Formats: sequence, structure tokens, C-alpha cells
Amino acid sequence: MAAKVRIICTSFRSEIFSMFRFSILAAGFIAASLIPAHARPTIEEYAARPEYSGADLSPDGTMLSVAHRIDGEEFLCILDIAEVTERCIANMGILRNVVTHFLTNEVVVVFAPEWTGYVEGNYQRQTTNAFAVYLDDGEMIPLPDRARGMARQRGQGDIIAFDPEEEVVYMPLYSNSGAGGLSVFEVALRDGEGRRLVDGDRYTIDWFVNAQGEPYARENYDDFEDIYWIDVPDGDGWRTIYQSEERLIPFSVSAVTADGQSLVFRRNENPDEYRGIFYMSLTDGAITGPHFVENERQVGAVWTDDYQTFIGVSYSGIQPSYDMLDEGLDAALVQILDFFPYASVGLYKLSADGNRILVQVTGDIYSGTYFVYDVSRGSFVFSLARRPVIGREDMALVDFIEYGADDGLWISALLTFPPGYDLTNAENLPTVVMPHGGPESYDSIGYDWMAQALANNGYLVFQPNFRGSSGFGVSFAYAGRGEWGRAMQDDITKGVEILASQGWSDQERVCIAGWSYGGYAALAGGAFTAELYKCVVSIAGVSDLYYFLENIRRDRGDDSGSYIYWFEQFGENGTRTADLLPISPYYHADAFQAPVLLMHGMDDSIVPIRESERMEDALDDAHADVRLIKFPRRGHAILEEEDQEEVLREMLTFFDQHIGGE
Repeated sequence: MAAKVRIICTSFRSEIFSMFRFSILAAGFIAASLIPAHARPTIEEYAARPEYSGADLSPDGTMLSVAHRIDGEEFLCILDIAEVTERCIANMGILRNVVTHFLTNEVVVVFAPEWTGYVEGNYQRQTTNAFAVYLDDGEMIPLPDRARGMARQRGQGDIIAFDPEEEVVYMPLYSNSGAGGLSVFEVALRDGEGRRLVDGDRYTIDWFVNAQGEPYARENYDDFEDIYWIDVPDGDGWRTIYQSEERLIPFSVSAVTADGQSLVFRRNENPDEYRGIFYMSLTDGAITGPHFVENERQVGAVWTDDYQTFIGVSYSGIQPSYDMLDEGLDAALVQILDFFPYASVGLYKLSADGNRILVQVTGDIYSGTYFVYDVSRGSFVFSLARRPVIGREDMALVDFIEYGADDGLWISALLTFPPGYDLTNAENLPTVVMPHGGPESYDSIGYDWMAQALANNGYLVFQPNFRGSSGFGVSFAYAGRGEWGRAMQDDITKGVEILASQGWSDQERVCIAGWSYGGYAALAGGAFTAELYKCVVSIAGVSDLYYFLENIRRDRGDDSGSYIYWFEQFGENGTRTADLLPISPYYHADAFQAPVLLMHGMDDSIVPIRESERMEDALDDAHADVRLIKFPRRGHAILEEEDQEEVLREMLTFFDQHIGGE
């Protein structure tokens, strides 16, 4: 029987069309098209963080704030759109991966992530700190710097509203008095001085307030009694408008409607097929919905303004799209998306009057470029390449196909081609199969530093969105439950077979590599379809599902959200060793035929390094070819760029040795 394949012709991007798109842009600050011809990017350049990141648009639409990396240090810089100039106002020192946010035309807030350590059983977690920076002096003021009534806490960077007239922001912080829960604090931007404004319950997990800090509602969850409820102000007290018994938090509450009468949320538990939008009346808790499901695409994100007011949604999938409440904004976004048909367009910010829109474009010929679109002019007025060293000529072509699984389910996949190749002329290329992590995530059109680096070194990169991936409807995601090492793996295998049947891939030169769940899938490929792969790379992958689940149960309890999630992922058919042995690569080390490269952060709190250490021991005992590289003081993502450079270099050396790229 002939394989079922649907080819989406994104590859037919003509040089004339690409040049046309650039030719009509207004002068940009740094455009990829203006970078002179240069040698192919190095491994270090692919692994490096972007030179520009965390951009935001000023309320008047005349400036951009960005984090600019200069000689290894991060600076907060202001770009003038009309003058095409840059002014760096603050050295952010060791802060990295920051996000900037214009509150007013005079002040920017910097959000900086921070990772706690993982030492002797203390779990690593990410927190965020915030700093106010006035453009006139560049001083970084912690928010809060100090606050009366605030308990000691780690991570205090969430801003839920602000009052531009009073120059204060409202932040949910833990209180040291009263119930001791998450309370609303008012914090001054000029000096970071804060005070407790509204007390929370000891079980309060989120707040929704107006520009004066007056609460619309507070969200609460008691994880001991499994009770979830929402309160609204009622005189000097609170009134519960919704309550239910829930083993996990049932809703993702994101916004308030513009009239202040309803909360906006999506369901976490028992979601509708496309994770549509629901409204909850702040008067009586009545729920209506789902909304925004008419086009049968999954809602990926809820969009709000600076006051938590609902303005629209974005849809997930291979390329994002948008549905905004304002018809003018919706029409402008359609025009922007039409301008970049082969790339992904990410919405970042609107000016206060809605006339200017900041977006980021990734994929096609863009390694990540910020564009400012002027609605009244119907054209772009500014562009900024985030990675100037990776220009349009360096971008490997990405195509999108769909193929039928053994049971008829359609699977989408990305193909990234070596230079000079596309679906029309690719023949017998050495191939790296790269399943994504999660597993409830997905690969989409954009800039993937690892796939781009591999393709530019001569490899066809195949990234399947197997069943169990998110982004394509709840049924598709739930189809992966209980199918680890079974139907999920079969979807990957079928894709590999189809690439060979189409003549694109050399079936004698195929390796599989992945990170997190992708690392598990790589090990499963080496164990259960050993004849397909000439080498296997697992980065932070699970090898023994019983051992992994039992450790979560022991450390966090079988009523914890973590245990429940992973139980639903692969434990519903049983959690004993005998139940999980057939789908755990650790117990099938003697089946491996290909050499295996394992890489793991030693402080990984999500998938502990013992998963790779035990896999190495099992493969050693089976006399298999295996090597484990450990990264000291690194977590699950192995975030430091020097480590990512090592990861990429080791992978390329491994692939070159076993299947040979260019």
C-alpha cells in the first residue's frame, strides 16, 4: 500500500519574492538583508543567545526597549524608530534572558528570570524578579525594594496592573500578617517602596485588579482538601461565586472582560476539544462557552493589555494565527501574516492608540527579526535582526508535511533541508530524527537553533508532531496517553519509513536524537526499532518509567500534580515494574545495535541524572557502545550557551562519525 503523504509547498520561496519583501521595508536599524556575505555560522554562533532580545514597544509607538548583548554583558537599550538610533541606559550585569516592558514613555520594567539551585534534594525552580528603570537616569530599582507587611520570598516579579498617574504598580506578594497568603501590594516605581493593599486568603493563588488596585476577584486553591474557589469583593468581606472539588487546579484564569463583568479562562481539567475561551460572571459565577472555537483550531494563548483586560486569542499549530476583538487590529494582523506566508509571526505589543504593532518573525529567511508595523500607513517602519550573524542566506529551508499513521491518524512534521535542497530535489540525504520534548508540546515553523545547525552541516532534520503532542486539539494530545513506546513511537517510525519511501532520506544513514521526552523517544527508537538507526542521542531523557514515577511518588506524593500528570501520561495501564518494563528502554539494553550518546545536567530536577546513569550502566553490561557526558550544576534545559555549544559539537561529531553529513 502506498504511504499517505500530504506535502505543504512552503519550500517554493523564490529569491525574487524574498528580495521583494525586503525592498519595500522602511529603513531598519539592523536588517538581516544588510549584513554582508560571510562564511557559514559557526557552532558557537548557533549555540549563542541572540544579540537582541526581550523587546517591547513604547506606549506612543516611537521607541523600542531591548536587551542588547555587548561583549558578553547585557544592556538595557532604547531604540528610536524615527531617528534609527540606539541609546543604552543600564548595564544589567549578570542578568540574562530578560524581558523588557514599557510601562510609560518614561519608564521600562525589566523582568529577569532566576533559577534556584538543586543541592541534596532541594528542587530547582524558576522565579522572576522585576526592576524599574527610568530613561532619564538608568538606575535599576528593584520592585519591591522594600515593602511593609511583605513576607520573605523568592521571586517577586509579577505585575498585574499599574497606575500611570500615581506611578505605582500592583504586585501579588506573600504577606507576613493576617492569613499570610498571596496579597496585593502597591509598589512605587521611583523608589521601590511598597505597602500591602489587599489581604489574601492563605490559599489565594492569583488576583485580578483594576488600575487603582481595586480587586475584581481572587482565585484560591486548597491542595490539601482539593477545593478550588473564586471570591469577589462584598462590602468589607468576600463572597464566593464559584467552588468545586478538584484534584488539580481546573481553570487557567487569564483576564477580565473590558466591561469588568466577567473573568476569562480556559479549562485545564476536562477541556473542550480546542481549549476555547469561557466567561465566568463576577456576579453569580455563571459560566458560558466555549468561545473562539469556530475555526476548529486550538487556542494557544489569551491576549490581554497591561490591565489584564481581554483583547483576543492566538491559535497554535504549525503557524500561529490570531482572532482579536478589535476588528481593526484583527485586520492589521491578517495583513502582517499575509506578508510572511512561510514564516511564523509572534505578536508582542501594541501602542496605546493601536496604530503600531510590534511582532517577531521567525522561520523562512528570518532567524528572528523584530518588525514594527504602522497600521495607518499599511507598512513596516522598523526592523531589527535579533541574530545578525545568522543572515537570510544562512537559513536552512523548512518544509511542512503530513503523513498517515498506521491507524489513519494524520501526523504533521517539519523537514529542515541542507543548503541547496528542498522537497523537489532531496535524494538519499543523511537524516537526523529529532522528536520534541514534553511530550505535550509541538514543533512549529520558526527558528530552531539545533535543527538549523544540523541542516547547515549537511543533515536532513525530521521533527514529527506525533500523537500526544499539544497544539492540534485535545483529542490528539490525549491520544498519546498510555502510548509511550507504543503508538507514539510508531508515529515516529512511520515517518522515518515515509522519508525513505519518498527517496528524501538514505535509510542506511539515519540517527535519532532528542531532549527530555525526545530523549526517551530516542532511547525507545534504539531499543524497539534497532534496525532503523545508526546512532542514538538522548539528552536528559527518561530510561526507566517505573523508576521515574516511583521517585515522584516518594518525593512528592501520589496526590501531587506531578504524579497525577505522569500517571496519566504512561501509568494508566499499570504502574508496576511489570507494567512499565515493556516500554522502558532501560530493561532492553541488550536490544540496542547502534552506539548511544547520553548527555545530562547533574542538577536536573525534572528528569534526575540517575535516568542516564542507570541507562549507561545497563548498556555497559550489555556490551553496547555508550558514552555519558555530565554537565555539573546544570538543570534540565542545560541553559548556559557554552554548554549548548558543547552539546551541539558533540552531536555533530557523533553524527559525522556514524552517518556522515556534508
